[in-house]
Amino acid sequence: MKGGSSFRMKPRSSPTKTTTSATNKSTGGTFSRGLMGGLLGGAIGGMLFGSMFGAGGSGMGLLPILLIAGVGYFLFRKFNQQSAAGTSRPGYPPNNSNSSFGGGMNPGAKNNMQPPPAPEFGGMSTLDEGLAQIRESDSDFDPNYFTEIASDVFFQVQAGWMRRDMDSYRHLLGAELASQYQVEFDKMKSEGRINKLESIAVRTIKVIEAGSDGLQDFVTVRFVASLLDYTVDDKSGDVVEGSTTNPVKFEEDWTWARTVGTEDWKLEGIK
Repeated sequence: MKGGSSFRMKPRSSPTKTTTSATNKSTGGTFSRGLMGGLLGGAIGGMLFGSMFGAGGSGMGLLPILLIAGVGYFLFRKFNQQSAAGTSRPGYPPNNSNSSFGGGMNPGAKNNMQPPPAPEFGGMSTLDEGLAQIRESDSDFDPNYFTEIASDVFFQVQAGWMRRDMDSYRHLLGAELASQYQVEFDKMKSEGRINKLESIAVRTIKVIEAGSDGLQDFVTVRFVASLLDYTVDDKSGDVVEGSTTNPVKFEEDWTWARTVGTEDWKLEGIK
């Protein structure tokens, strides 16, 4: 009894943040690294070309190379320190020995500051946001009432499953799920099997996901239940699979969808 379509709520774009200081820091670091690489590259090039083409000493000697490398390293450290000292993230103290945020450069310091919290969608959870999307076109939508109807459909579908037909509830199913059910029913009939679902007890039922993409609304309801699930031979009645005494606990997510502005909810998928 699995399959069908899946749905996701309409995405909400989050604001793009531009951090000038971070850009400056990145630019300064790139400039320093470029300078360092240029100096060392020149030194190594001089050594190589001096040894390859100077032969008798026309190239650069070892001492000048070391001096240039040393100067390059000094300049690299200087530029890097200036860049780091001149920049800090917005809302955070500069990264120096006097900082007490997260220790900074002083691991022994007491952490008296906390980073700002991550931005949220107006403080709403994912489910709340999805319900708000549905209510943009249906202000009276009530998830509690929806679970009541979903529970009725749940038992109706289980009963039809045991009869191996959809005559009484085909209008409640989406086309894809109905097609999959028909394949399963035809298979059971050809094998002479009936899947019995008895003593069904729903433990919890709740809406876990909802949303809208502007064209379709969708709601997913989670059922936690237990039942006796076994298969019998439709002629002899003998049990060929499952147990008539040991109940099975299961959890399923049933997703309904409808065209925005209508009440034509269809069961589109079971996970």
